[in-house]
Amino acid sequence: ICGVVALRSLKSEQVKEFLKDKSESVRAEAARAIHDDFSIPNALPDLAVSLNAPIKNGESFVRRAINANFRLGKNENILQLTRFATNVNQSLKFSKIAIENVGNWLTEDPLDQVTGRFQKLDTTMRILDKSTMEVVANRLGEIASGNQAELISSSLKAVRSLKVELNEKFLNAIVFSAKSPSEAKIEALVSLNKF
Repeated sequence: ICGVVALRSLKSEQVKEFLKDKSESVRAEAARAIHDDFSIPNALPDLAVSLNAPIKNGESFVRRAINANFRLGKNENILQLTRFATNVNQSLKFSKIAIENVGNWLTEDPLDQVTGRFQKLDTTMRILDKSTMEVVANRLGEIASGNQAELISSSLKAVRSLKVELNEKFLNAIVFSAKSPSEAKIEALVSLNKF
């Protein structure tokens, strides 16, 4: 921890080496060092990639890793978020946060989602190529066809905000299925109306 704090005060990107530490508290402190305040930009990609690491991390780390992907805003980052969200071993809470970040991909919220610090993002650079958009749409569609009410609604909202048109039969199936939660039916109806 002392090493992380020292590297943080020096704004050294070498703090990224601690993202793989055996101790969860050291990893969380390294994530804070890289992400918080004015951040350490050169280490931000390492924090983003660590989102899908096999190591189990706590909420403090995961939220910052999700937000690092959002802040970087490249095609590989949105793919990492959707891969993370579709991981069956992931908690619903974290999957939902990742899906919401995907849904906000094209919005310009000046406040950082973790720290609340003003950090204006340039969303004009967030151009998703066709193959990335297809993968994202498929993964979100996979979530929407699942049985987790919160995730279905979040994924339908995300698809809509990315302006991806879902199959009408698929949306109708959600609306008319007795098993579909009411919140999911509402989102499916809104999507049908929009498209």
